[in-house]
Amino acid sequence: DWRDFPDTGDEFQDSKHPYTKDLDVFGKNSVFQLLNRTHTHNGRLRFAENLKYPDFSLAEIKERSEGIEELSGLLDFTEDLEAVAEINQSNMKDPEKLLEYAEKNSRLFSSNAVRNIIRIFPLVVISGLVSLSFTKAFLIPALLLFLAQIIIWFVGVVKNQDALSIVNYLKYNLITYAGLMRIIEKESFKSSYLKAVRSAMFKDESSSLRAINMLSKLTGLVNLRVQGILNVLLNAFLLWDYQCVFLLEDWKSHYGNEVRGWLNGIGELEALSSFAEIGNVLKGTNFSKISEGKLKFQAKGLGHPLIADKLRVANDITLDNEILIITGSNMSGKTTFLRTIGINLILAYNGARSVCEELSVS
Repeated sequence: DWRDFPDTGDEFQDSKHPYTKDLDVFGKNSVFQLLNRTHTHNGRLRFAENLKYPDFSLAEIKERSEGIEELSGLLDFTEDLEAVAEINQSNMKDPEKLLEYAEKNSRLFSSNAVRNIIRIFPLVVISGLVSLSFTKAFLIPALLLFLAQIIIWFVGVVKNQDALSIVNYLKYNLITYAGLMRIIEKESFKSSYLKAVRSAMFKDESSSLRAINMLSKLTGLVNLRVQGILNVLLNAFLLWDYQCVFLLEDWKSHYGNEVRGWLNGIGELEALSSFAEIGNVLKGTNFSKISEGKLKFQAKGLGHPLIADKLRVANDITLDNEILIITGSNMSGKTTFLRTIGINLILAYNGARSVCEELSVS
């Protein structure tokens, strides 16, 4: 039933790319549609880029193969990863706005003194208003302070909205990222490649998970503003927008430059999990032997991944530093065989299993 999966990766089609369209890499009935298990923006992009440009060194291919093989056996982990990423997929947005905000070294107020005054101003105003219940002596000062606070709120509405709208816009992204990072943090990988991906995401124990959880909670505070009357009360008495912006600025000063690495790590694991699916959904798959040196493509029992197991016809081929011409009558399978070679090369150069009994390539 995989041909009914809704995500075909059709937007990654590129008529100028040397092979993706001719080898059915994207679109209906494609490699992407068959294998894709990514649901985050970064994961889909990473998987698509891997299929379009499998430009890895021999050492990288071997490391990726070890990681992909490990993930193929971690079904609980990969299924949990996919399930959590899929829950809010329809509401997820391109995180580039968040990344731009997090990495931008700017603040609403450069002066810490001004920030501190605005932070404590509501306490002064509320104290003055509370004092009116005991004495009317401070009526005028209390009302003037309250009026000043409302003016401060209106003055900063536009600038505050610019920052707060980004976080509110990505509410479901943050919920999803936190869930995915909790799953990744709990997993102990064995292969060096997966260990490296995980280590890059959790450099300081669980700081990245703590940071995402913190940002997700800040989003909850920001979202209190969406209710009209509550928004007015929170800002009139507490300068709520300012307080939320200051908390966000404190957060990004600590973690802003690390966010891209976390999202790339999630995307990398999603992409690798997609390649790991091959051995679980197709019969007769094996890892390739890849070596440096002269042009070589030697395969035994090579089959097309997009043809059903029961219908697939496998072939042998030996290409040893030479030109090979494939001949035959019309409709005899020449083009299908050429595509079989091309698709399996893409998989092999990504460190994934190919549909074959044996495959050795340069």
